[in-house]
Amino acid sequence: MELLGHGVVSHRINAQRQIVIDVPTLAPAQLPCQHAFAFKLTGFRTSVHPSARFEQPDAIRLEPGKATCEGSLRLQVNEGRPNIGYWDAPGDRLHWLVPVKAAGRYTLRGEFSSAYGSSELKVTVADQSRSAEVPKSDGWFRPLFVSLGEFQFGRAGVFHLVLEPAAREHWRAVNVYQIQLARIE
Repeated sequence: MELLGHGVVSHRINAQRQIVIDVPTLAPAQLPCQHAFAFKLTGFRTSVHPSARFEQPDAIRLEPGKATCEGSLRLQVNEGRPNIGYWDAPGDRLHWLVPVKAAGRYTLRGEFSSAYGSSELKVTVADQSRSAEVPKSDGWFRPLFVSLGEFQFGRAGVFHLVLEPAAREHWRAVNVYQIQLARIE
């Protein structure tokens, strides 16, 4: 571990497997810079946390205002956040066009709230379908992220994504805040 402009500094790995850097106390004349420190890390195996993939610049975010609603669904705003609500009928569906810039394997997740109990959604895109349980949330204004699985896109292009109830007989109302796609490979 090196403080650029200064030299080697000590570090350790804590119980949560996080790097803890022992930043030395330096006199003003010893500071490598007045505004920020930069560290060079070597000899570590690193990986990106799975949720960080969705924060990358190439991640795809499907916003509620861009969806086509089939049935009684409609756009609403809860506590300043747009979402699709009034999904009481199990025959309703949502549609988006997904601009995929590169072929590859993608992971999908959705942000949902389900105040009345758990429900199950099915997503279909690129001739593949996956279902996922949406757990009961702590109210309509406290959405949770739910993994919707992995999908393979054999080419770049625009794909039709459909979100619908997986089992009509077990349907509970769900609000949809967003769908996200992140490239894995």
